[in-house]
Amino acid sequence: YVDKVSKGIIPPVITAEYKGQYNVIKTNLNNVVKMMSDLLTQTDIIIKAAAEGELKKRADADKFVGGWNQLVKGVNDTITNIVNPLNVTATYVDRISKGDIPPKITDQYSGDYNIIKNNLNACIDAVNFMVADAAMLSKAAVDGKLATRADASRHQGDFRKIVAGVNDTLDAVIGPLNVAAKYVDEISKGAIPAKITDTYNGDFNTLKN
Repeated sequence: YVDKVSKGIIPPVITAEYKGQYNVIKTNLNNVVKMMSDLLTQTDIIIKAAAEGELKKRADADKFVGGWNQLVKGVNDTITNIVNPLNVTATYVDRISKGDIPPKITDQYSGDYNIIKNNLNACIDAVNFMVADAAMLSKAAVDGKLATRADASRHQGDFRKIVAGVNDTLDAVIGPLNVAAKYVDEISKGAIPAKITDTYNGDFNTLKN
């Protein structure tokens, strides 16, 4: 029985009758068999829970004593140490996706956890830069500072495309507006300018006409 257990083979409980010290040995062997069976059962609970995304489930360490109790607690602690940063990541991504930008993570993490933390903080910075530039452009428009543009070089990838696109949109709107303002100014002073020959689209063309 000890040989089988040492090889990971869980034998059935011993049911034969023994007397005296033999019965003590039988009882001890059966306890080992039960302990190993319970260990496999608890391990299976954790494996299935992880596969099904039930990240709050843990093995019942109270079913075990001594080193086996420490082993099961150690597995539980390992899962907790993985799940906690994962939950922080899920919460932050959810908030960012809803436009609720959280503060940067200041907790200390090690190894790969720290890489995840740094990536989340970089994402927060990127979104905050975009929000700040959008607020700056909005205020400039309210203040009539129509030449103000955001610095697209502060952003990366598609974020840069978005900021550059906003700048281009402002150029497309303000260009014809500046032409209109210049023409109205000249006409108000009795200087009749030449007709506008530039090509415009949509409402801009109506303004030109």
